[in-house]
Amino acid sequence: MNKEVASQIFEKLQKYDLSNIFKSKEELKKWLLSLNQKQINNFLSLNMEKEKINFPLEMLINLNLLNCEDYQKKLEAFCNIKNADSWHHLFNELLNPTFLNSTKFYDDIEMLSKAKMAQYVLWIIGNDDFINSPYHDEDLKLLVESRDCNKDNPVDFVVWDAIATVAGDKNSINSPYHRDDMRIMIEAGSNCLQTSSSYPEGSLNNLAVNPISLRDKYHIENMKILADHPEYGECLYKLMTNEVIINGKFYREEINALANAKDETAARCLFYYIFNPHNKYYSDNGINSYFMGSYMLLDRDSEELSYYEMREIGDKPIIETPDVYWKVDNSFEIKEAQRKYSKLKLLPEYDYLNGLKIILNAPKNYNFFYASLLMNKYFALSPNRSFDLEILKNINIKKVSDKFLFVEIYKLMTKKTFQESPYHKKDLEIIINSIGENKQNELIKLAKNEKNISSINHGFDMNFLSNLDMENIDKKIMNKIKYYIYGDGLYDANHIEILNRLQFMESIDEYNQSMKEDIFGEVLTELDKSKQEQTEKVKSKILQKIKKLFN
Repeated sequence: MNKEVASQIFEKLQKYDLSNIFKSKEELKKWLLSLNQKQINNFLSLNMEKEKINFPLEMLINLNLLNCEDYQKKLEAFCNIKNADSWHHLFNELLNPTFLNSTKFYDDIEMLSKAKMAQYVLWIIGNDDFINSPYHDEDLKLLVESRDCNKDNPVDFVVWDAIATVAGDKNSINSPYHRDDMRIMIEAGSNCLQTSSSYPEGSLNNLAVNPISLRDKYHIENMKILADHPEYGECLYKLMTNEVIINGKFYREEINALANAKDETAARCLFYYIFNPHNKYYSDNGINSYFMGSYMLLDRDSEELSYYEMREIGDKPIIETPDVYWKVDNSFEIKEAQRKYSKLKLLPEYDYLNGLKIILNAPKNYNFFYASLLMNKYFALSPNRSFDLEILKNINIKKVSDKFLFVEIYKLMTKKTFQESPYHKKDLEIIINSIGENKQNELIKLAKNEKNISSINHGFDMNFLSNLDMENIDKKIMNKIKYYIYGDGLYDANHIEILNRLQFMESIDEYNQSMKEDIFGEVLTELDKSKQEQTEKVKSKILQKIKKLFN
């Protein structure tokens, strides 16, 4: 490059205020030295009114653009883009050599110019996968012409975002589902889509580009299910994109169960049961929103569950997973935990499919309890499982008193001591058939008391408490009864006799007096016995002396 050409280039740079584009002399020098003859000729032939240029001026000296045979014509095409206000920084996407040399360049620019907003077309117009896609023309047309079908609250940009994302995705383009996925997304509208920056993922456009789902033979069926149930999107998406779930024996039953959930609470509980995530129940943000909602106060006149009842769920020993909550869903550790759980699903005694039905059909908000119980490590394979579930099913939770009984029975069933108790079924029957919250609570306490269960008196004590008039009994008498049931009195040789006496006593003084009389009577009896024994000894000695006299 001679000085004259360099001077002409400097003049052109100044004409279009391009001198300040270069941060240093070295940068300018580097640019000048990189120019080939075609680029030099194109730049020097530049003849556009500066005021009409509506794109970033630095595009004028872009080496890719300068290398085009139709440099000036392409610049004029860029000037015809009138719908890119605030998005001119995205014009850099137009400078991809693949796009600049594409036979569809001018057609694409013309189509871009027809868009309501150029932003989303500019996102992908320079994407190599999109440029070479067999669906290029139809996808670009969809992107420009589509509108949100949600008539109540149309959000067009969400639809455009989704189309642009899928149209430029290599996995989708190379799958057999691309065209159907686009159709399903557009027909479903913004209610079933989310923007590319949204998290957590759970919408049609996410599923349409997920490589695991695209390998699934049920991909299109899942897309339709997700379109019909966007409210369960996060849960459904995690199931539909997890290889362990997809390859599991009950995959379709699981998806269909979650899709048929009555509400979001039931859906989330089904998800816990199916997926066994690390975080469950109140540690999960979705559940926290419920806990911190409108049920903070304990309301005994309401059929709804209170915060204080709901919090009983989260601290129960559930089927264990490694402490891998910081791992991504498809990490090795997470998959290993899920594979372990998938083996449990296959055990006949776990009765997994029936568990899906139980959670699905549980009364509103009680799904939490059933999901937690079915995954409790003491309950899951317990021989008492079916019996216990039938007990819970028959509790009339519409009655306020029985609502509280349900929660307490649930808590009892999660205990290892109770599940291993030989009195398990008999104790439950006694508790259920007893009347009065105080009595039921006391019976529940006794049913899980390891010390009492291991004694020979447990069966008697349960029956005793169930027949005791606890509402009218003297408090001190009741404390004495508890001593014989829970304390050292449990091993008293007269345990049963004393308890039988205590239930008829009106005061502790009467009991003490009775005990004194018993003790005094025992002492007199011992004294009489001792006196009689002494008399017999004297008589024996006299008889022996008489015998000696006659001998």
